[in-house]
Amino acid sequence: MSENSSLLRHTQEAPVANSRPWWLKYALAGGAVVVIGGVVWITTAQGEPVVATGTQSHLGPTVHVTTTGVPVTTITTTSAPETTKVAITTTSAPVTTSATPVTTTTAVPPTTNATIVRNATNATVVSTSTTNNTIVAPYPAQFAAFFKDFEAKLDRSVDPCDDFYQYACGGWLKTTTLKPSDTTVDSSLYVIGEHNDRILKNILATKPAVIDPFYQSCLTEGSVNADAVVDVSVRLNHIATIQSLDELLAFAGILNTESSVSSFLEVGVTTDPKNKTLNVVEITQGGLTLPSVEYYAADKLAPYVASLQTYLETLATVDAFTGVTAKAVLDLEAQLAKISLPWVELRDAWAKYHKYAIGDVTAKYPLIATFLSGAQPALVNQTNVSVLVPTPTYFNSLGALLQATDLGLLKVYLSFRLVHTASPYLGETFRQANHDFNGVLQGQVSTQTRADYCLDLTKTLLGEYLGKLFMNKVFDGATKVQAQELIRQIEASMVDVLNDATWLDGSTRQVGLDKVAQIRNFVGGPDKISPLPFNLTSNFYANVQLFGDWETSKTWSSLHKPVDPTTWDMFAFTVNA
Repeated sequence: MSENSSLLRHTQEAPVANSRPWWLKYALAGGAVVVIGGVVWITTAQGEPVVATGTQSHLGPTVHVTTTGVPVTTITTTSAPETTKVAITTTSAPVTTSATPVTTTTAVPPTTNATIVRNATNATVVSTSTTNNTIVAPYPAQFAAFFKDFEAKLDRSVDPCDDFYQYACGGWLKTTTLKPSDTTVDSSLYVIGEHNDRILKNILATKPAVIDPFYQSCLTEGSVNADAVVDVSVRLNHIATIQSLDELLAFAGILNTESSVSSFLEVGVTTDPKNKTLNVVEITQGGLTLPSVEYYAADKLAPYVASLQTYLETLATVDAFTGVTAKAVLDLEAQLAKISLPWVELRDAWAKYHKYAIGDVTAKYPLIATFLSGAQPALVNQTNVSVLVPTPTYFNSLGALLQATDLGLLKVYLSFRLVHTASPYLGETFRQANHDFNGVLQGQVSTQTRADYCLDLTKTLLGEYLGKLFMNKVFDGATKVQAQELIRQIEASMVDVLNDATWLDGSTRQVGLDKVAQIRNFVGGPDKISPLPFNLTSNFYANVQLFGDWETSKTWSSLHKPVDPTTWDMFAFTVNA
């Protein structure tokens, strides 16, 4: 058997009723499969491309194998729309012809350039010239633009053996521009996301109940929200009166719970990675304004001092926000960065798994007990609550650092973290200043428009409700049934692969089968959503506060309850893969 077709053996048998889709077995065996209209494009695990065309049914087209084991093209004769030609390289195969009442199969010698012309009754191979292994196969005309676009992404002036990335993406890189307000762009997820956003904008234009009051309150926000500024000023004035580190830490805990202000540390509820039925408390490092600890290196920090100072000049229009400088804030954050773990070390779920009883944590780290007295007072005296502390080394050093730092500087830092967190909701002037500062960190040239900002925020806070309307528009019942059937076939093929894997011992195979049996499928979005427990107003800041309080309540009420396996973590319109 030819080496580059060895993984096609599972497709040699004649299809039988209710058998697994041939392309699923092929893909699970290591090949790549793309189905476009009536054409199935496949490549072997060794990278050799093959094309099979036919009607899209459960069985799909048959892939025959010659005596040398090399797959040849089989075309099921059915009525087809107007077709266009595309050239692909195939595996080498001797001339082979077979026919049945419904198919015509032809393999082309490796030195023949051929065009396959399909009509309603047959498929014919017309030899035209001598070249390398090339077959010109048909595809529906509606995909002509797709293949033209795909070809345009290549840079054929580059030898793929020298620089495959430039060969595969060079054409796209030469012609693609990044919008000033974007941080990234790609040819797949970005495009789908833009498409979904257009649908969501059309939905919002109909002024749907529940969603529209919040959306309109965001769109019509003025330069300054006086109510928001007053609320933040009250908190700033309280910080100014604080006389001790313990008092400051307790108020930092209050701000963390009530306003999601990240400062010296953060506390929340998460699922135990080693027990997915259990919700536990998690206490983590926090409080850095720049994206990661690497930004605080002495040779990298200077450029951000100026941009932060410009940002602070806008924030200083809040009367109670005084005496804060970029240097003071970043100098303290640089000290926090030195004791913080970089993100790369937090990627290992087991290396950062440190689980304690809450009493042990508060006894070992008194500063955490003080912080919790503000964030969640009811937790302080409990003994049966489990706590995850991913970064114990951070807390081993934090106490000494805070004790050695001037209280006035710590108050300046907490004041900044409060106003920085609230700034997007204080009015359009503050939102733009926040966005401009973050744009420096993310490479954005221009500020996101208010309309796009309001769309993003509505997606975040009212995602379930907006997702329901999105599903009603693009995802009918028949589509859901088709998706569920596809998933069923994939899971059935997983079982086939496990049962057919002779190299697995019995116990290992059973573990795999048990995992497949435990898969739960969520298609589209939730069937039911709960009504909002509050009434929205025309005040944007007040609405944001309502959502924040609701989310905090839901989070902490889940602590003593089993994990709800039916909860959706994403919305129907979310593009993540």
